Amino acid sequence: MSRPESETADVASAGRIEDHGKADVHTIDQADADRKAYESLRAAAAFRGYTLARSNPVDGPVVFYATRWGLVRELRDLTAAASFVTQIGGGA
Repeated sequence: MSRPESETADVASAGRIEDHGKADVHTIDQADADRKAYESLRAAAAFRGYTLARSNPVDGPVVFYATRWGLVRELRDLTAAASFVTQIGGGA
């Protein structure tokens, strides 16, 4: 005997929600880790007299910018930002 259409839709959507939820947890964890790393780098750069900023993720790929004395250096990703902060003596 087949299920009524409404039950079938509920079962199908419940499976999607469950799977989607698992993927979101990983994405949220990574985003939180990236945010914490960025804030740490930002503090280390500030201690050395630099301002570290990033573009808005809603606008596309995130790009970082280090500024000091009116000069701007573009850093392509979080790894490049970490390397820059290490280079200026702000990291271990």
